[in-house]
Amino acid sequence: MSNAEKAKPKGRARYNLELPSSIDDRLEKLAEQHQLTKSEIVRTAIKFFAAYESLERDGYKVAATKVDAEGNTDTVRYELI
Repeated sequence: MSNAEKAKPKGRARYNLELPSSIDDRLEKLAEQHQLTKSEIVRTAIKFFAAYESLERDGYKVAATKVDAEGNTDTVRYELI
């Protein structure tokens, strides 16, 4: 077992990410808007992606629905990959 493996807290992993500045800027804006850390945004995105994959495996299509003041709906389906 390496020293890094011994030092790692159980149930946790540490990553270094190289992101284009445009993605990092967006990540910072999301974190600020939602009063979260950038790590929390990344964790939330991974949870969302896992839920998305699970729904797709079960035959669902992921979509967002908007309802305007008159009650009209507009649905947009979205594919991550």
